[in-house]
Amino acid sequence: MTFMKTIVIKANRGNKNKILGIAVSTLKNNGIIIYPTETLYGIGADATNEGLIKKIFDIKQRPFDKKFISAVSDIGMAKKYFKVNKEIKMLAKKFMPGPLTLISEDKNGNERSFRMPKDRLMLKIIKEFGRPITSTSANISDMGPNNIDEIIGQFSGKVDLIIDAGNRNGRPSTVFNIRTKKIVREGPITRNQIMNALKNNEHRVLCGGCFNKIHSGHIYFLKKAKSFGRLIVVLTNDRNNKKPYAIPAKERKINLKKLKIADKIVIGDAKDYAKAVKKYRPQIIALGYDQKLKKKTKDIVKKMNIRVKRIEKYGDYSTSSM
Repeated sequence: MTFMKTIVIKANRGNKNKILGIAVSTLKNNGIIIYPTETLYGIGADATNEGLIKKIFDIKQRPFDKKFISAVSDIGMAKKYFKVNKEIKMLAKKFMPGPLTLISEDKNGNERSFRMPKDRLMLKIIKEFGRPITSTSANISDMGPNNIDEIIGQFSGKVDLIIDAGNRNGRPSTVFNIRTKKIVREGPITRNQIMNALKNNEHRVLCGGCFNKIHSGHIYFLKKAKSFGRLIVVLTNDRNNKKPYAIPAKERKINLKKLKIADKIVIGDAKDYAKAVKKYRPQIIALGYDQKLKKKTKDIVKKMNIRVKRIEKYGDYSTSSM
């Protein structure tokens, strides 16, 4: 094996832009880096370059295997290189960035896997690089890929760059096969969590209210409602928003979007909430602790066999009758 000069950079708040530039330059010049994630350290190189991938397996002293994990910056990058179906989108929205690896297929139908590390610097590096990078653990033999001193000792002279962010204390990511629905490798996220996320996202959940001054109580309410499935929020329109501190509906919609909780936000009419129920045909309606359904809405809910879930009070928030 040819030995090279390895750059080791200790990461801190003041040099992240410097690391970003060096890491991206290294990757673009067909270099190999060792980088931190929220779980362990990984070995990264251009995941579309088979020669570099073989080189990484040589460094790790393991036989070449095309079924390596790739790291992507976002779901948009994943779509360019992998088959991304509705279920993958659901799990990505729920657990990524985070310790979950999904086994899918590449554009040619070959089995491939990818993840999105929960590390802001690494996501920026991958995004700036413009292509997925490899995400195999930084270890040789039985050495753990979490002790940075051991990693530096083992890989100096074998890789181009090591980003030292201190020891990692995480477990390897959960590996889940989206086709077979089986856990291939146990990790921080359980199969029950994954299956519940897939099951819950099959449900449409409807809730409504004014949402003028959003605070912790409202956020709790929205997150709880979201836990039941795909959340649609119907905002009371300006004509029926009688609060003395009323905010225009368009502004309230923007404020709710910033929370990134709801899947869809529409401006409706509290008096015509029944119309929203008919239009969106939810499986569940989430009510706040003081919300009441009007008779017209109640009749439709009963006729459509929609479940009503009341969310307990958290903090001081109130909602309107629907």
